[in-house]
Amino acid sequence: MKYLSILLLVTILFGCQKDENDIPEPVYPLFVIVVEEGLYNGIKENLDTYINETARGDSSAKVILWPSNGTALQLRDTINGLYNEHFILGAFLIGNLPFVRYEMDNWDKHEEFPSDLYFSSPNTNWYDNDQDNMYDGYSSLNVKYFVSRIQGGSTEINSYLNKVHFYRTSVSQTIQKRAYLFVDNEWADFYAGEKFGINSIYSDVLIDIDTNLTTMGKYENVLSGSGAEYVMQLIHASNSTLFFEHNGDYETMSIASMTMLNPKARFYNLFDCSACKYDEDNLGMSYVMSTSYGLAVMGTTKTGGNYYPQSFNLALAGGKTWGESFVKWWRTSSSSLDDKWYMGLVIFGDPMLTITKTAKGNEGFKAYLPLNSIVLDESMRKSNFR
Repeated sequence: MKYLSILLLVTILFGCQKDENDIPEPVYPLFVIVVEEGLYNGIKENLDTYINETARGDSSAKVILWPSNGTALQLRDTINGLYNEHFILGAFLIGNLPFVRYEMDNWDKHEEFPSDLYFSSPNTNWYDNDQDNMYDGYSSLNVKYFVSRIQGGSTEINSYLNKVHFYRTSVSQTIQKRAYLFVDNEWADFYAGEKFGINSIYSDVLIDIDTNLTTMGKYENVLSGSGAEYVMQLIHASNSTLFFEHNGDYETMSIASMTMLNPKARFYNLFDCSACKYDEDNLGMSYVMSTSYGLAVMGTTKTGGNYYPQSFNLALAGGKTWGESFVKWWRTSSSSLDDKWYMGLVIFGDPMLTITKTAKGNEGFKAYLPLNSIVLDESMRKSNFR
């Protein structure tokens, strides 16, 4: 009886402890969800729903709990190991998870920023030539899979997972099925008539490119009214502020002002310098985590951005997920850009989201050759918002 009591006590003690072995294993891993270990118990219910809704037959997400002492190198090797074994689509990182910083000189200035290419291009050799704990060189890039992030505590994560659940399951949608293209003064002439392939997804594309119309007030009116499901915006920015050029001056929108606006939009392509610099408070993560509607973002952690997103949008139009479309863009279009444009490119939010296609066609599509970037280079060099 004495030994039975001891055995019972041991069973209870160890049975109450959370074990990663308790997490159901998918038959075939589709993608990996890496969760900050301390968050898991608080988000498990909504995460289980998310896993069920993103499954494809016998293939579903594999969940890994990440300890606080886990390193960026270990995270990269873990994701790559799953890719090599199961050919997973990519990784969805939830919580405060490791990252690396990269530094480079561009547009006459020095920049230091997070780069998730470290994870998505796992066979790249990375160099820290000046030994300051920031990478400053690499061998070659070959993006194999997507890596997307969301950050926040359990309350924010649960709120986000509820949003994606609503998007996937609700028949009634509160946002107009259209795209909104906002091109501020700096790029109005360069992009006159361009739709970036967005019109292959939506038959209704609202375009503000006239310098008399591209004001902060117009932006607010559109996104506080009926809104637009997909927003592509070309606006000067820092990590925490949008700068709308008007009448020779700038109108500013802070993170707090943006979240108070609560834009009615789900998907964002942010050609806004440093707007996704996620080692600081940033606009990109705020669009996703601090508004009632935001679901996914593509943007940059540094100066620059994706000024050549046509293949990304065409992949979305073809039914690819947000994450798969990002990989498609890398494989088909990144070679047309210098690395100063793409070293900071990231995606935030659920990488398995798709956009319902409402139209087909690619009128207005044209490729920008590297030569044209001279015009953009000059505008970046003049920018004081970095």
